Amino acid sequence: MLGLSLLLAYMPHRETVLRDHTTVCEVNRFYRPCEDGDELVFEQLIWWDWVRGPVWDYRVVAWKIQAGLRPRYDYGRKLWVTRWRDGERLREVTADHFRETHTLYDPEVADRANLPAEHRRQLTE
Repeated sequence: MLGLSLLLAYMPHRETVLRDHTTVCEVNRFYRPCEDGDELVFEQLIWWDWVRGPVWDYRVVAWKIQAGLRPRYDYGRKLWVTRWRDGERLREVTADHFRETHTLYDPEVADRANLPAEHRRQLTE
């Protein structure tokens, strides 16, 4: 019995990864106009889905202050992949497309006019 306990203690275990897929992953840099030029307020990742409502359009699924995260292209899967530790869990969000934007408004906040945040499809819990 002791041998089995030791074996189980040292066996590698696979961590559960929360996986989601979206249409677009966006790295957005939000600036505030200043006298000396535009000032960077923050960088964020925004994940968008192409959805049909009254018309086809992109809608925010989720967003995250960037904090050093950067999507990378996985040539094997032909997807953009972002992985990070989300609290105690490992999270992976893939996207078909990637874009990088520099704006004087927050696109995530602007999208709330189309679909309030509480009605968005959320990332897997």
